[in-house]
Amino acid sequence: MSITILFHDAMMLDPGNIHEFALSARRAPTQAELSHFLYWDALGGGLNMLWIGPLLGINVGGVGTLFGKAMHRSNGESGMRPVAQRL
Repeated sequence: MSITILFHDAMMLDPGNIHEFALSARRAPTQAELSHFLYWDALGGGLNMLWIGPLLGINVGGVGTLFGKAMHRSNGESGMRPVAQRL
């Protein structure tokens, strides 16, 4: 959102933003409509990052765990040590 607030005037003149609005509305935007579109797009993108990041972290972490266990087993390690050695 801060990027949208700081660079609002430049984003209003960007042909890519105008094109994105025109794709969904099938017409050229007014200044107010384009501004509204930019702010809602920035808010939607920020909110998506709140769930995409953790979901990606869980998936990549799970794959890393499986890969690590497979590497230990391929080296002949059972993965279990006696209790005295774990402490």
